[in-house]
Amino acid sequence: MTKKIKENKLAGTWEEIVHNSNITDKEQWVFNSDGLFTISLINDSGNIVIAERYVGEWSVQQKVSKAYLFLDAEPSPYYTFYEISKIKKTALILTVQDGGQYLREFKKIE
Repeated sequence: MTKKIKENKLAGTWEEIVHNSNITDKEQWVFNSDGLFTISLINDSGNIVIAERYVGEWSVQQKVSKAYLFLDAEPSPYYTFYEISKIKKTALILTVQDGGQYLREFKKIE
């Protein structure tokens, strides 16, 4: 899959899939086609934005066998390269190596 195809698939609104039933809020990541992104905290029903947390620029970097999503939002815990482990029309899995492997799973809502 080419870099451009990955960028086109990423553009839109993604809702974090939370596997812990005790967590009532989750994140919504919005990737605009102009290269800007917003990460917001939303309620568990996904229809109310509680707080806009981070805004910045995003880009895809394609390596030989792997692709990475780079989020440029300083200062922020999101300022890093995420390996795009899986990207489908409605599913996204990102992993990051930061003292261990950390996985984030999303579903596309828009």
